[in-house]
Amino acid sequence: AQLGNISFLLKVLELMKKDGIKPDTYSYSALINTYAVLGKLDKAEQLFKLMQANQADPNHITYSALLKACANAKNLERAKFWLELMKKEGIRLDMTTWSTVINLTYLEGEHELVDKFYLEAIETRGVKPYKKRNHIEGCDTVIDLHSFNIGMALAAVRLELKRASTNGKAFGIITGKGSTGNDPVIKIAITALL
Repeated sequence: AQLGNISFLLKVLELMKKDGIKPDTYSYSALINTYAVLGKLDKAEQLFKLMQANQADPNHITYSALLKACANAKNLERAKFWLELMKKEGIRLDMTTWSTVINLTYLEGEHELVDKFYLEAIETRGVKPYKKRNHIEGCDTVIDLHSFNIGMALAAVRLELKRASTNGKAFGIITGKGSTGNDPVIKIAITALL
């Protein structure tokens, strides 16, 4: 599926139906994710409609795949639609889901919306950037960016800079390679803020 052999998967779906096996949420979600990886948002959304028509209930995995399709197709408006639908349906957004949405929003240049989404992600506990560390001298807050992409890292650093300018308290940053590859994500985040 990840290699793009969609026609094979669709044939399997048809064979399942022909044999009286009702495709379930996981079957449809796997196919939607295949379209997502390939950036075929229109096909992913068509399959979602088929899923609903066949009374398979979408879950967190389904919606995450649709958001991934939006990100790979660089379609922020559809991502906003799916994000709102997830909230309306009461589906909790996790770190991966927020990361996808926030990074797409960053790449589309919507920096105020990035900050809004990031705050919402923290408030709903979909993102937990704060670590309890006593060994970083002089820091009241420590944020852990090791698993953040560039959009998430920028939002986190921007928020802490705002808080520090208001309360005068220092913050520390734990970094790693993040999801950007070899460069530490904090270097990219700070460079982008300058």
